[in-house]
Parts: sequence; C-alpha cells; structure tokens
Amino acid sequence: MRWNTILIISIAILIIIFTGCATIPDTDSIIVEPVSEEISVVEDSPSAPEILQQEPEQEVVEQSTLEQDTPEEEPEALAEEVETELAEEVEAELAEAGLAEEMPAPVEEEETTTVAQIIPEPETTVVSFTVTTDIHGKFFPYDFIQDTESQGSLAQIYTYLKDKRTKGDEIILLDNGNMLQGQPLVYYYNFVKTNSTHIAAEVMNIMKYDAASPGFHDIETGHGVYDKIRSEFSFPWLAANAVYEDSKKPYFEPYTIIEKNGIKAAILGLITPEIPAWLPSDVWEGIKFEDPIIAAATWIDYIKRNDNPDIIIGMYQQYHDQDILKLAKQVPGFDIIFSGNNSKAMNTVVQNSEGDSVYLLGGVGEGVSFSNVDVYFVRKTENAPFTIEMINPSIIDTENYKPNLAALRLYQDVKDEIQSYVSKKIGTISSTISASNTLLGDSEFMDLIHQLQLDLTGADVSFATPMSPDAEIKEGDVFVRDMFTLFPSENLLYAIEMTGAEIDAYLEYSYGHWFNQLVDSGLDMDDVPYYNFDSAAGIEYFVDLSRPEGDRVTITELLSARKPQPFKMDKVYLVAVNSYRGNGGGGHLTEGAGIPRAELSERVLYSTLQDLRFYAIRLFEYSGTIIPHSDENWKIVPAGWNSNSE
Repeated sequence: MRWNTILIISIAILIIIFTGCATIPDTDSIIVEPVSEEISVVEDSPSAPEILQQEPEQEVVEQSTLEQDTPEEEPEALAEEVETELAEEVEAELAEAGLAEEMPAPVEEEETTTVAQIIPEPETTVVSFTVTTDIHGKFFPYDFIQDTESQGSLAQIYTYLKDKRTKGDEIILLDNGNMLQGQPLVYYYNFVKTNSTHIAAEVMNIMKYDAASPGFHDIETGHGVYDKIRSEFSFPWLAANAVYEDSKKPYFEPYTIIEKNGIKAAILGLITPEIPAWLPSDVWEGIKFEDPIIAAATWIDYIKRNDNPDIIIGMYQQYHDQDILKLAKQVPGFDIIFSGNNSKAMNTVVQNSEGDSVYLLGGVGEGVSFSNVDVYFVRKTENAPFTIEMINPSIIDTENYKPNLAALRLYQDVKDEIQSYVSKKIGTISSTISASNTLLGDSEFMDLIHQLQLDLTGADVSFATPMSPDAEIKEGDVFVRDMFTLFPSENLLYAIEMTGAEIDAYLEYSYGHWFNQLVDSGLDMDDVPYYNFDSAAGIEYFVDLSRPEGDRVTITELLSARKPQPFKMDKVYLVAVNSYRGNGGGGHLTEGAGIPRAELSERVLYSTLQDLRFYAIRLFEYSGTIIPHSDENWKIVPAGWNSNSE
C-alpha cells in the first residue's frame, strides 16, 4: 500500500511540473463573455444601474496592465512558485506517511576575501625632532653687546615652527643647553631682575618646548639661577649623569617620554662631566657629575625594559667632538644624538658597537642654525609596534626665516628695558683698546684685565686671556655693554698659590700651544681655542720661538713689588686667575704646571663673590676715566721674527 501511494504521488508531481511549465496563452486570444448565471440584468427595469449596462471595461484595463507591467520572466517565476507549493504538499504527505528524510542544511556561500583584507595597507606616520643648542640668550635678532641688528635668534626659529605646526606637522621641540649665558638679556634676568619669571622660561614655554638639557654655562650661573628657572619651565630639564652627591639620585630628570602621532619617543639628557674641572664648587655644590657613558648605558637599559619606546633620542652638551662619537659608538640603543658646543654644524652617521646606525646632529650656536630630523615610522597592523622606516636629518640656517613679528611686539618692552640697561654710561676711556694684537706681545687691552685682577686680589702675578680676537672698546664713553666685550663669560676671580717653577711651567704650556716653533722667520699659529692663550703680568719675561717647546720662556724679574726683584723658582707667589682656569680649565695648571687636580681647591686662598664683569663695571664707575697703558712686560724674540709671519 505504501509503495502504491509513493508511486501515485510521484506521478502527480511530474504532471504538475510539466503543466506548470506550459506556456501561458496570449491574452489577445482570450474572449471575455458575460456570465449570466452570476449577474442577471433586466434591461427594461428602471432600477437597474446604468453602469451594469456598459461594456465590462475592467477586464480591458487588466489586459492593458498585464501587457505593460508583466516581465518576460513571469512564466518561469510562476512555475517555480507552483513547484514550490506542490513540493511542500508532497513533503507534508511523506511526513504524514512516515517517509520523510532529514534534508541537509543549505550550504552558505563563502565570503570572498580580498588581498587587502589579508595584507592590509601599512600605517605610516611622521614625527619631526627640532633641536636648538647654545642659544646664549639670543632670543631676538639683535646683538645688545654690539647694539645692532643681527642674524640668528629664537624669534626666527619660532617662525619656522609656526609654519610647520600650521601645516599639521607633529614636532617634538628640544633644546640642548647653554641658554642662560651670553647676551646681556639673560645676564639681566640672572643677576639683576631676579624677582620675576626668567625671560628664558617665559619664551621657551610660549614656544612649547617639550624638553631641554642644561649645559656647562647654565650651571655656571649658580644654584640660585638654574634652580629657580628649572621650577619655571613647563617642560623637564634632563641630565641623567647629574646626581645628588649624597643619595646618588638624579638631580635633574634623567629622561622623559613624549608621545606624538601614536609614537612614543624617549629623550635622554646628558651633561659634560668636566664641570668640576672648570667651575667653582659653590655653583654646583651637592651635585656629582658621573661618566656619561655609564649613565647612558644604565638608563637606556631601564627605558627599554620599562617604557618600550619606538625611538630613543640623546641630547649631550659635550666638550669635544670625540666625546659624542665615543658615546654613540659605545652605547647601543640611541637612534639619534643631538650635540652641543659646536664650532661648526654636525650632521653625520656612525655605527655603534652592534652595527646599528646612529645619527649625530648639532647646529651652530646663538641661533645661527638648528637641527631638524623627520623620522618616518611604519607598522603593518593596528596593534603592531611602530618601526623606523626612514630618518631624514638636516641643519637649517635661520637666515632663511624672518623673525616672528607677533613675538617681537610681545617682547618690545623687554627689549627696550635691556637696551636701557646696556646703554647705561659707566665711565670713559681715553683711547681705543683692541684684542687684535694681544697674541703678538703685551697690549693695553690685556693690561686693563691684568690690572683689575691684581688690584682685586693683591696678587704678585696675573694670568689672563683675550676671550675673543675681535673684542674692542672704543675711545670715549664706556657703557655696560662694553663690559660684555671685555668679559663674555661669568667667571669669578681666584687668588691661588704657585711656586716660581709652576708659574714658569704654566707659561711654557701656554706658549707651547700658542705657537709652533719658528722656522725661517715665519710664524705658525696652532689650532687652539683663542681663550687658552694666557699671558702674564707682574713679571718680566720673553718668549724665544726659535727654541723647542717647553724651553721658550725666560722669566727675568718680579715687577709687582715696589721695585723689581729677582724671580725665584722655589718661592711661593700669589697668583690671580679666573675661576675657569683655577679649576683646571684648559689644562694650564694640571698638565702645564703639574698640579694634581685634587689639589687645586686647596691652592685657592680667595674667590670673589661676583663675576669679573661686575667688578669691571665698578672699576669704570669709580675711576671715571680710564687711561689705557701697557707696561711692555713681555715680548717675543728673536727680533724681527714677525716680518715674514703667516
């Protein structure tokens, strides 16, 4: 019975399928006839509606609609619909008969995956590191010492920054030290106008510096200055190798993490460890300056373990170029190190001990140029770390940018105040004095400095150097600005004890670096910093350039007494030197005179409380008129040696 039922149902399905697939006839061949059985109309009856007496137009409308709206696929669509309905009926009957089978679940089509979905486009971002160094108070394009407009200033660099930021560039702005010494502008806020926010802090905060590191000349200003300005900065001051002498904890912040455009940058600051050798102990009291190599290695390891940055930046106010080269090569981890104290711009690449490239950059001081590095980062997925794809370093000259006018207007009152300060008359001088001839023999310029040092200390001998070959004080009125020409740095004055033999060795060292041995009556200057050419006053001596180095100086007598006396090698004399030299700067006392560095502080009997510039101002104020003179206490032989000098 069951099989008969199945057979009958199957035959029915086939008949229905074939019937459903039959072609629907053309509607034009259909004849619509009135069905009298459904509607009976009596024509003569007045109650019959007239509408029923009209032709049946409704069918015509439906016919017209069918012709216009029915798509060509409708027969197939109708067949599918009928087939579906019959299939459902058959399935129901089979289920009722207990013959239904489980139908497999419909297979869903798999979504097509594109190559872009498998390997998405990498994400790229750019961060610029803009770094200034050795600004020396050059905030405006104006030289307050020379009283003239000049190139190089933070006002010009600010124009560059505003332009970049307006374009949407992400910038990390850094400074590499020596901001607080140089122009009278910062001296005024360091030691004169001390009851207000320091101009350097105000300007740097407005420019939106992200971090900075102190330099040698910043420490030179003393605790009272740099501790105060540090509290006024809106950014961290970094020096990883400067620690408290007792606790060994960082005195400044060692590093900082800055995030821009999703990039995490670690900025590590370092400062020269030579500060105790150059500056009096009271300006750095309580601070120990450790080896920057050891400090950098320690902190880079800490940064990697705790912060996992995308890039590590170093800032180092080195004394010699070889110092920063040594740091880059010996301490792996740095991607870029920005240098300071550059006599010329630095832009080079070296390999560290692991074979990785380290970029070294540094601009020239006083805002003449600055560094900029555009670093391109890339990552393949959203959660992946960024990697450095490309580093584009450059040194940018500020002469290509005009000063920001809004900044100049904002600080016009400050500029006027400083101009008024440096334009204050303090005395007169009867004739012009210049440093241009100070290397070739005794000069009025150097004797003015020597006499000031001898008068302040009561010393037997004075050692001093011309700080610049272009320094000059013109005949006539003398102003505060002129004292910045005489003493560019804030050095104190020491009175120290030295034997006659040590004084002689000191001078041999100085002139040994000053000149090469005379050959064929020609003169060849050694490539030594100008500020290391010391001469002496209070003694009479001559320098024989025909003799070998170390045997050129002959001291004939002591002049500082009431009457000349013989100069004795075994006698102890009182000697006046500035604090830079007195702490071992230049090597004259240590390498030249042979005094152990640890013994230098014991030799100091007296130190001024103020810098030499302060006392020079007082000298002119009290003297009224200075009449320059030279005592001609030293000369170079043989006679006529400079007739063919080079």
